[in-house]
Amino acid sequence: MNTENQEDKKPIGHVDQSQIDAWKNHYKTRKINFIITEDQDGNKHITYLKQPEMGLLTMLKAKAKKDQEFEALSTILNTLRIGGSDEVLEDYHMKFGAMQSVGELLRAVKGTLGKL
Repeated sequence: MNTENQEDKKPIGHVDQSQIDAWKNHYKTRKINFIITEDQDGNKHITYLKQPEMGLLTMLKAKAKKDQEFEALSTILNTLRIGGSDEVLEDYHMKFGAMQSVGELLRAVKGTLGKL
């Protein structure tokens, strides 16, 4: 009998905290983002992403004007990805899910305009 709780099971591609700290140091950032996707067998996969830089956001904006958002999100996912399950990039459904999450990550970076 398997007594392991499904929620306690780490996703495929999971890394330990020392690797995350090494990435933070290497990329000079305070946080590493991650995306969880699920394959057709119900296995969860994790993909780790570094923080986006202005050049990527500019490229996305330029591609969006040309109706190439899908291509831009794929490029951004490949550029920001620093580790995790390689299967995410090989499986169309998981990659598409990860690309959608990258879009959400980019939209989450907002500022507030005010007047004085």
